[in-house]
Amino acid sequence: MVKRALALAAFLALAALAQGALKVGVVVSATGPAASLGIPERNTFLLIQEMLDRQGGVAGRKVEFVILDDASDTTQAVRSTRRLVEEGAVAIVGTTTTPASLGMIPVVAEAKVPMISLAASKDIIYPVDAQRFWVFKTPQTEELMARAIVADMVARGVKRVGYIGFNDAYGEGWARYFEAELKAKGLQLVVSERYNRTDTSVTGQALRLIARRPDAILIGASGTPAVLPQRTLKERGYRGLIYQTHGVANPDFLRVGGKDVEGTLLPAGPILVAEQLPSTFPPSGWPWTTSSATRPSTGSAATPPSAPTPGTPGSSCAPP
Repeated sequence: MVKRALALAAFLALAALAQGALKVGVVVSATGPAASLGIPERNTFLLIQEMLDRQGGVAGRKVEFVILDDASDTTQAVRSTRRLVEEGAVAIVGTTTTPASLGMIPVVAEAKVPMISLAASKDIIYPVDAQRFWVFKTPQTEELMARAIVADMVARGVKRVGYIGFNDAYGEGWARYFEAELKAKGLQLVVSERYNRTDTSVTGQALRLIARRPDAILIGASGTPAVLPQRTLKERGYRGLIYQTHGVANPDFLRVGGKDVEGTLLPAGPILVAEQLPSTFPPSGWPWTTSSATRPSTGSAATPPSAPTPGTPGSSCAPP
């Protein structure tokens, strides 16, 4: 990991010595099922662009973010990545979702252009092979967050657990690490279901989940599509604990879910609740005061990231 970080730093340092602006490609899901995540990410880069313009760029060179929308589609994400590479981007940031990020890896690896994914799956960066050598990411992995969820379940006396997740790489990754952690802690997975991000009904899956009478259910989804299973479970009379992943920690999830997502349990990085943390956290004295830095100037086209979640995967302000 240290060698990869040094390689990325050296690559960008050399690029900074080149003539002209540093072109950084950004691919996000500003439309489609993942838009509730992609829009804040896009707005964050608009804000960073404004901040960099005010300070004169990086190492005396102007930085230009070229932002493309993949419409929550893997094929479009790959196409956008190829376009950015061909146009001379020195690095690629993106994209919002795990399946699309995985699809982008062969493109950046072939071009030897560093990529920083905004998606959560550990599979994006591990194992570190010839292709993933060029890939980094910002959010916590599902493996790490599954440990936090299961630890909370154990503390609450949960014994029987159900799971429903996306029928794609994100949902499968969560299922894999969640089930492994349940087994390690002696909890029983009694039912496991899947659904598509674009589905409008999960009634059948919800009924099967409820029929197995789990004490708690984890929804392995992200953004506003994660509301559907929770709402359906509530409507069908489920009264147990409902957990979500860190992929739902944004205002749109709360707006769309309304009363149906009240009481949701989920893991999240401390940046989301920074203003609620005691002055003793973290011990290293991390500079949490970011409100003035995360507001664009009057008249800016960039919308400031809003609490509880800014475009954190697109920001470097969260500690690892």
